[in-house]
Amino acid sequence: MAVVEETRTARRTYGNWRRPTSPGLMGLGSIGTGVLIAGLVLVVITVMVAGLWQAVTLGAILGLVLLLLLAKDRHGRNLLSRIGARTGWWAARSRGAHLYSSGPTGRALWGTFQLPGLAAATRLSEHSDSYGRRFALLYTPATGHYSVVLGTEPDGSALVDQ
Repeated sequence: MAVVEETRTARRTYGNWRRPTSPGLMGLGSIGTGVLIAGLVLVVITVMVAGLWQAVTLGAILGLVLLLLLAKDRHGRNLLSRIGARTGWWAARSRGAHLYSSGPTGRALWGTFQLPGLAAATRLSEHSDSYGRRFALLYTPATGHYSVVLGTEPDGSALVDQ
């Protein structure tokens, strides 16, 4: 009986789940590995040109940056990306860019009622098909995609929930 209860309360895992990672040295990822290699080259050049103490200082700064890249929170994000995201949010908030307002008094171009975000650049046009029925065509310039908007209506009893 105890074995049956254990299997009921145990959390199911469907096997070998791993968080996707970027290839790199010591868990740094590809960007962190690039920073490490470029920093080490810079330290060697600094030893040859400026001297040992300047290279030690540069190595300490490089070590702090790499620690920021290695220290991760419970969501798998490193401290450097969290600091960047927080700084970006603070800058957008201080400019008031986190608020959306449209119309004549808004920040949208031409005083129009534009959609926010990625949908802001979409363009709507109306056309007729060969039977004279009207349909809408949406164009998204960022991706170069067109979407056709069709009206559909269910027949009689299909409108009723089961």
